[in-house]
Amino acid sequence: MVSGRVIDSEMCIETQWGCLPCRDVRGLGLGTDVTVSIRPDSLRLDPNGPFVGTVRSVVYGGNSVAVLVEVPCGERLLLHAHPDQAVEPGQQVRFMALPDFIAVVEAHA
Repeated sequence: MVSGRVIDSEMCIETQWGCLPCRDVRGLGLGTDVTVSIRPDSLRLDPNGPFVGTVRSVVYGGNSVAVLVEVPCGERLLLHAHPDQAVEPGQQVRFMALPDFIAVVEAHA
């Protein structure tokens, strides 16, 4: 779970680690504080991605790799990568978020 604030009525939640795209913000007022759920399959390693973090652990699981990434604010996020994407603990990576798999679970007025 990640806390943030709606800053764009179309698709953006401001978090400590950047603007998170989320289709679930429609209907929420600008400035609304929210808690969002991020599925690991919504985060993708991408050399041009807007987010940056440090790999803390890598667990190979056959057709996918579970990668634990720590972003600069200290939050840790789990993402799934393809086994062909070579990452190692301590490595800096860039990643992106897919808005379809990020959901607002609580809005605070």
